[in-house]
Amino acid sequence: MPNLLKKTICVALGALALAGAARADDAVIGEGRAPLGAGNASAIRGAAKQDAVRDAVLKAIKDATALDASDERFAPIVTEVAKQMRDVRVTSEESVGGEFVTRVQVSVDRKQIKNAIRGTDLDKLSDRSFSILMLVDEFMTSTRDLNMPLEELVELKYDAGSAFRDKSIKASSASSSNNSAAAYSGSLNASSASSAKINASSQSAAGLRSGGDSLHASEQSSLQGSRSSAAAVSAKENYSAASASKSQRASVDARNVAASSHETASYKHLVKYQDTSKPTNRPLFLNEFAGKLRDYDLRLLDSMNAKSKFFGDKAINLTLLGNTAEMAKFSEFARTKANADFLMVGSATVIAGERNNATGEMGCVANAEVKAFATAGGEMIASMAESAQASGPNIEGCAALAAQKAARLMAPSFASSALGYWADRAARGRQYTVEFKGSNLALPVRMAFAKALRDIDGASAVEKKEDGPDGVKVTLTLKGKGDAMEQVYGAVSSQPAFSGKNLDGTVEGELVTLCLDKCGAPAKAPAKKK
Repeated sequence: MPNLLKKTICVALGALALAGAARADDAVIGEGRAPLGAGNASAIRGAAKQDAVRDAVLKAIKDATALDASDERFAPIVTEVAKQMRDVRVTSEESVGGEFVTRVQVSVDRKQIKNAIRGTDLDKLSDRSFSILMLVDEFMTSTRDLNMPLEELVELKYDAGSAFRDKSIKASSASSSNNSAAAYSGSLNASSASSAKINASSQSAAGLRSGGDSLHASEQSSLQGSRSSAAAVSAKENYSAASASKSQRASVDARNVAASSHETASYKHLVKYQDTSKPTNRPLFLNEFAGKLRDYDLRLLDSMNAKSKFFGDKAINLTLLGNTAEMAKFSEFARTKANADFLMVGSATVIAGERNNATGEMGCVANAEVKAFATAGGEMIASMAESAQASGPNIEGCAALAAQKAARLMAPSFASSALGYWADRAARGRQYTVEFKGSNLALPVRMAFAKALRDIDGASAVEKKEDGPDGVKVTLTLKGKGDAMEQVYGAVSSQPAFSGKNLDGTVEGELVTLCLDKCGAPAKAPAKKK
């Protein structure tokens, strides 16, 4: 029997090598075993293959729904699902010890798995609480519009220049003339002073002749003589000030001045093409895409109301939301107001081509892209793009066919990513960051907080990130459907170290915060008076 099995294995492996091993996008590997002494070679190979297919089906159900169907009560369901598997390929067969080991590769369609267990006892354990909010803006244009300029701008610039020079010779000559004028003025004032003195002497002589008025004449002569001296002094001061001023002005003017400018010219040519940012009011892609996702038993929320409440008439596309802070705001809005676990935004553009003269039909291309992420934490789920061609009697008919084709191509991959993410979350849990804030927190209180988190039922990967008098930060993973705040608050408040203490808490996505007394924004510092 062993020799016969070895020959059979060699033949089977040779056939597999000839067939190749092209791996499907969603493929599961199953492994089965059968005792070597349990019948003839064909029976042993069949039993091992059947066991391998069953193992692959269990993995496929686990991957698609996060449900464990290995319990014996679900054995009939697993058998029925295994019968519906069509793309099953044996990848290897070998004898290991006293067993015949077979490995198979099964291509899995999550839609097929969901439909196969729908309505069964296993299906009742499936969690459909998660929901998706989808927003897609759809555009329609043509190759002619994309290539035809909407506006053309030609702009010219011209800058003329000039040159200027100034030598110090002219400045020096002007300074000399001014100084001469100042000297002449000073001499004139001095002559006036001399005349005053002569006049005083004449008056004095006259006073002597008059007799009684001599004293008065002498006083008058002295007074006028003093005034004359003051006038002479004033003339000297004015001359000196003028000379100093003119000398300073001459030194400034003595600098050489040289300035020049040159001519410049520029040319600008701007072409604006047709604006494709205005969406149409016919959601062809979204309707088909949502309809196909319903086949995968996904919960889809009404996007029209959410879109109008938050965006109004503003166009939505990946570029707009991805490059602004508005994405974070809308994600929070979708999580809290629309109760959406997942948010998908995208755009679909139909570009009309030329009409085929032979068939009379118009060709077109639909380009679609979508991006989906979890509203709590912003974790990426799926990001994909697809292009599809079609033809129709007019642009409306062609656009409908192209958009539907693109939606049908993208729906399976998107559903697989969404279901896989939810299955992983249910099976492996969800990571949270838990903070405990306060003032002058004692060490026993901080230690009690960390211990309470480790004692939560189902908590794993508990790791302390920060620890100090102002607070403690811990990351951990929680499984199940329980509310994170309820689990954290219940565990912490039950610790003796928190007996009699008031606890407050807030939740923001995957961040859970507990505070002594009250959680709130820090008080703003008073504005300084100007």
